[in-house]
Amino acid sequence: MKSNLLVAVLVLVISGVSVASSGGSVELIDGRLKVQFGLDRKQSRGSYQLRSILEKHGFKNDGGFVRTRDALAPLEIYNYLYDNGSYVFTIFLPIEDEKLFVSFNEKGFVSLIGVAAQRLFEIVKLYVHRSDINNLEQYNWTNHAYCDRTKSGEIKYRCFFDK
Repeated sequence: MKSNLLVAVLVLVISGVSVASSGGSVELIDGRLKVQFGLDRKQSRGSYQLRSILEKHGFKNDGGFVRTRDALAPLEIYNYLYDNGSYVFTIFLPIEDEKLFVSFNEKGFVSLIGVAAQRLFEIVKLYVHRSDINNLEQYNWTNHAYCDRTKSGEIKYRCFFDK
């Protein structure tokens, strides 16, 4: 048990992943980080709203359960909406990506850069309004959720969304 915890902590430190506060969980599964948190959909400022974008893109809503499976590999997103309005958001992220940051506190968020952000960017850009900010092509689906990429130089992708 202690050796598994030590390995998980080492992977998090080596990969540049940061995790803050409580209210969610992070696990290392098959070379990816599984990040999961739950909240009421009315309190969400980004993660729940992403669900409708995934549905527009053709990911099936099966009784409240929406899942991308391996269509966005190595990124995977799934969530489940309960009848009472609460839902659980789960995202699998590759540990090789440049930077990941997850905060589970009251004002928690997920921030990612790299291939996972690129996969999400390619979907989001099809369904939300584009904004150009300096050297960025940015797509916001709420005031607290966006994906963007640089427009010149080395192309980099970034996504950020509040819980």
